[in-house]
Amino acid sequence: MAGAYVQHVTDYTGGNTAPALTGVVGGNALIVVNYANGGGTDPTSVSSGVDGALTKVFSGNDGGSGQMSVYLKTGVTAGSHTVTVNNGGNAINTVLLEVSGLSAYSSAATLKSNFSAGASSNSLTPATGDYMLGIIANNNSDNINAMSTFTERADMAAGRGLAVGDYTAPSTSGVSVGGTLSGGSGFWLAGVVSFTVSGGGGGASGHPTTKRWGGVPGMRIGGASFGQGWVH
Repeated sequence: MAGAYVQHVTDYTGGNTAPALTGVVGGNALIVVNYANGGGTDPTSVSSGVDGALTKVFSGNDGGSGQMSVYLKTGVTAGSHTVTVNNGGNAINTVLLEVSGLSAYSSAATLKSNFSAGASSNSLTPATGDYMLGIIANNNSDNINAMSTFTERADMAAGRGLAVGDYTAPSTSGVSVGGTLSGGSGFWLAGVVSFTVSGGGGGASGHPTTKRWGGVPGMRIGGASFGQGWVH
């Protein structure tokens, strides 16, 4: 079973964020990507109001005040989830994603940062079939144009800039993410994170689930013979 993007939401505040998703499918995973600029530290806590604390699987710094972090919760409860990110009063951008078919965090490339109009991460050699996130943050409040390799899912330019894309690794060759800052040269931070996929979860009786962007209901196809399926 491949990992699959389901939906996302973004949030930005000068302190704590609280993004919320509705219609989350039981057994799927929640991933929180943060970019904090100001304190240079990770959030003190990241927690779902339904399933409790998410686990920090990756974090890194740009050598100064910019801090990127990724949190994961697999096998979540069906329903609505508000995730509270406590950043101790420092400005933070947050992307909350729902993804089906994930079992665990796998690996990440060392973060790369620079000052330029084009951003590019270090490469990561994943396991075949891993679900991957490419992340580019910037201090300019810029959008990221022409994200390479990865399908861009979220691109927020509030407070600071944070863009997230996903990709399923077809092989174990090195994978990196790139893109250009919409406002020209600026400080940026880029990274790639991978997750192992599972043979179950994501929906009723272990069938994979895919919904359209923004939580619009889609169709799940399953069963023993062609044409059987259900809509949610």
